[in-house]
Amino acid sequence: MEEKILQIIEEIINPKLLEHDGWIEFDKIVDNKLCIKFRGACSGCGANQATLDDIIKPEILNGVEEITDVLIADYVSEELIDLARSILGGKK
Repeated sequence: MEEKILQIIEEIINPKLLEHDGWIEFDKIVDNKLCIKFRGACSGCGANQATLDDIIKPEILNGVEEITDVLIADYVSEELIDLARSILGGKK
């Protein structure tokens, strides 16, 4: 399943988004829901929800029957938190 998702992202979705200097990355799958991250110009773009609804969801949901939804990952990774802590001297 993950391989099929990555293929759709790399061959169908990202070429469209790269026309606007952005792309998406696979984050994880939780309870048959795909979490993705917007990157490049897509990161923080006001059209993220429209891009998700009009481009990303249809491609993924039609191409991978096990996936029931596609969500935007909107959390801060532990790696980034650890980096911030190291910069701030380990303060929490």
